[in-house]
Amino acid sequence: MCKLIDLTDKKFGRLTVTDRTDTNKHGQSMWICLCDCGKSSIVMGNDLRRGHTRSCGCLHKDRIGKPRSEETKAKMSKSKTGSKASEEAKRNMSLAHMGQTSSLGYKHTKEAREKMSKSHIGLWVGEKSPMFGRTGDKHPSWKGGISCEPYCDIWTDQEYKESIRKRDNYECQNPGCYKNSNPNRALSIHHINFIKKDCHHKNLITLCVGCNTRANANRDEWTMFYRNIMIEKYEYQYNSDAISA
Repeated sequence: MCKLIDLTDKKFGRLTVTDRTDTNKHGQSMWICLCDCGKSSIVMGNDLRRGHTRSCGCLHKDRIGKPRSEETKAKMSKSKTGSKASEEAKRNMSLAHMGQTSSLGYKHTKEAREKMSKSHIGLWVGEKSPMFGRTGDKHPSWKGGISCEPYCDIWTDQEYKESIRKRDNYECQNPGCYKNSNPNRALSIHHINFIKKDCHHKNLITLCVGCNTRANANRDEWTMFYRNIMIEKYEYQYNSDAISA
């Protein structure tokens, strides 16, 4: 059995150990500490000695909102130099952020909007635009001209499209959509696998115009995202390449 190290009167960061208390359920020693801010807290001895706990929590609160020093920035930059996320990690991060609504409801101040507006004057116009002249097969989203391909025959049947909207309760099916509170929003019918001729009801989902447009980027991720929604909501079954009958 290891000999107990007496930490009484020793200081760890902002904490000064005043006394020992009962061990925790794992048999680890616990110590009563007085923080420089005046609050008392009970801390595990290992956390004190290893520097994991240095205050009652006030140290973290004091750091919130304070800019990082140039030395800290340099250390962070050096630690990330040469490191790259794998393709799998990028896909996981992309999927993790889909449907996120953490920034919804946030509004910039009038002053901030004016500054952003002035900063964009003259940008993205004519030859200054990074997309200038990048049309057709020169465009980064070029898919071989599939936008000109015809839809399936049933696509012109408005009753069929209406049945898809009715099935989805006339709501955009993206859980992160910020327009669901607007009853007058325009609703589109989206092909989940982006194949226009695949108009099976399992491959169609109701989206607002904004969410339908955003789905054109990172198509593989959005296909997986919306298929998972359909599986959870309607128990549809899919295989890796096509819609199951």
